[in-house]
Formats: sequence, structure tokens, C-alpha cells
Amino acid sequence: MRWTICRKKKDKYEVFLNGNHGLVHIATAQTNEKKLLVVKDSYANSFIPFLVEHYSEIFVVDLRYYADDLAALVQEHDIRDMLMLYNANTFREDPSIKNLLE
Repeated sequence: MRWTICRKKKDKYEVFLNGNHGLVHIATAQTNEKKLLVVKDSYANSFIPFLVEHYSEIFVVDLRYYADDLAALVQEHDIRDMLMLYNANTFREDPSIKNLLE
């Protein structure tokens, strides 16, 4: 017997962060009060777990799904560190990144 699983959409990175979301807020056990903003595409989801040992709070933003004011988020939560983590092709082609310039 042979089984074939057919899916219309296969997202290997869904296992991390339960898929792609506009904004994910992660509160960790760290007490250093350091906050990080990660602006990313789906490839970055697998990297996020490696950051939790270094920051007390991590704000993960996927610009494809985030419609709010990014500068307001940074100011409201007093975020000092930012990491942009993209696949090179996505970074070059994704029109949502242009929102950072506005």
C-alpha cells in the first residue's frame, strides 16, 4: 500500500511560532530587560528560538501581515535593538519592506 499526502500549501517553518503572524510578542525568563524587534520573513522563524536566552522580550514582526505603525511599536515598548532577518531573494523582492522607509 502506498500513501500520498497532498497539500496545497506546505510551510516547513510553521512548526516555529505556529506559522507567520503580523506580530508575535515573546516574554522570556530573562531578567536583563533587553528588548529586541525582529523584522523577518518566514525563513527567520527557525532562528527566533536561539534569541530567547539573550532578551527578556522579543517582538517579531512580519511586514507582509503587519499593518500598524512599526515606529509606534518601538516607541511604546522602548525597544533598543533590531534585527532584520530575511532570505536574500525575499528581501530584494518583498514590497512590504518599503513600508520601513515611510
